[in-house]
Amino acid sequence: MRIAVRNWHPTGRLWRANARTGLFSLASGASAKGVLTGLMPAWVILADSSALIVFSIFCYLVAAWRFKNSGAARPNPDVSRIDARILAAMSSFLSVISAAALFGIWFV
Repeated sequence: MRIAVRNWHPTGRLWRANARTGLFSLASGASAKGVLTGLMPAWVILADSSALIVFSIFCYLVAAWRFKNSGAARPNPDVSRIDARILAAMSSFLSVISAAALFGIWFV
């Protein structure tokens, strides 16, 4: 029964996987500037950091879109589901944080 409860909503697991990937990409992009300074040209560092942070924004937006448009029939679980608006708000919030980090990489 534990497996059935854990796997009742695959799109929720997909959202979490995309969010983890986005957070990892954000952390990698934000730390790349400090780690690679002096080892590579500045334009390579900015390009690398920017690409990682833009990828994190992409992951958050895809996570919200995929949760809403999964195409799978929604089961009726015993526990209440998280509203899709909350996940969209979290994805939007994380995207704004990533955009602020991108601004910080370029202008601070």
